[in-house]
Amino acid sequence: MSLKARFLALAWQLRVAVMVIFAEALATAAVAVFFLVGLILDAKLLGAMIALCAVFVGTAAFVFFIARQLVFKKRWARSAAVFWQLIQIAVAWNSFTGEVTGYFFGSWLLITAFTALYFLFTKVVVDETQEQVDRD
Repeated sequence: MSLKARFLALAWQLRVAVMVIFAEALATAAVAVFFLVGLILDAKLLGAMIALCAVFVGTAAFVFFIARQLVFKKRWARSAAVFWQLIQIAVAWNSFTGEVTGYFFGSWLLITAFTALYFLFTKVVVDETQEQVDRD
């Protein structure tokens, strides 16, 4: 079965959770591209830019992988998604200081995090991600 067919066969609550987490992964990838462009155009802080690029590329890959594995109904993927949402809430907490863009990014992080958490803890999603392992 293809990934698209698996996605369409999911319960709608799990589909919404996967879409929100995928949107977060896209936003993280966009930030990684922003830092990659900054690395190419402005090499003043070369070490810091390389570190930021590595962190954001790795994070984007991690979140894309979580979204993909939620389509396969993996139990650990739901736990990893909850962990990612808690990290986002912690980052958003410090975003509400300073300029207006901080409020925009903080609001984006909080809205997506709480939406994903809500759908990750619905009964349907919890039941669908209870991966049964045959130990025989």
